[in-house]
Amino acid sequence: MPRPGTPVIPPGWSQHHRPTVNKTMTARIILQRPPSGADAAFNPTTGKSEYPVPVVLWPITDDQTGLVRIQRIARRGSETEVGNRFAEIQMYQISLPAEVVEVEINDQVRVVASGDDTNLNGLLLRIVEVRGGSLIWSRDILAEEVTPTRR
Repeated sequence: MPRPGTPVIPPGWSQHHRPTVNKTMTARIILQRPPSGADAAFNPTTGKSEYPVPVVLWPITDDQTGLVRIQRIARRGSETEVGNRFAEIQMYQISLPAEVVEVEINDQVRVVASGDDTNLNGLLLRIVEVRGGSLIWSRDILAEEVTPTRR
């Protein structure tokens, strides 16, 4: 029990712990935003739909990748009907540094290097939830795997 007039959680508590959390981040990503209202155009030469190049939101550094932590979320029995077939939409929790605030629903995370689990390399994930809180050590988001489609 705190002394009277003393807060249970002292000022600067979250900021004090953020460097430790940031040291647990081993995956490298690019956070990007597709241009709004931009539709894919069919390229008859390649036989594929091509989307406009997304805008890089974070990080803006020399190597153009930022450190995060990625964890696949177990989702048993969570199939969704897509085109008269059932498909499991795989979800991931991604923890970014708390200072990254420009995150919105439908932004994309491109996994460049995933630390120990190389199966995540090259994944494209779409942000479906940005988790907030009054005390945060990291910016946590939920993202689903973007399944590439062909025409």
